[in-house]
Amino acid sequence: MGKFEKGNKLGKGRPKGSTNRKKIIYKSLYEDIVGSFKSGSYYVYYHVENNIVIYIGKGSNDRAWNFRGRPYNEVDVKLICHNLSEEEALAIEKELIKIHKPFYNINYAI
Repeated sequence: MGKFEKGNKLGKGRPKGSTNRKKIIYKSLYEDIVGSFKSGSYYVYYHVENNIVIYIGKGSNDRAWNFRGRPYNEVDVKLICHNLSEEEALAIEKELIKIHKPFYNINYAI
């Protein structure tokens, strides 16, 4: 193995074939949390990076944990409230965006 190959202590990334433990932990937490939601209910969530709220959204099912099509990934997901109607979730989301003005809600259309 060369000095700067992936998996070397000086290289970047995980060793080849290793698993991402953070994803496994988040998947377990996600299943516990989402399993407690009422069917068809909505929730409001933050995406947090380096203790800064970068996005606020409303969703149902796995929306908060699905990063496909987003300009970022691997952020902390914080649920604000759940078991809401879509109208309640939208109203809360709008108010929180006005207060926090997260970068990806204000400066970048997702």
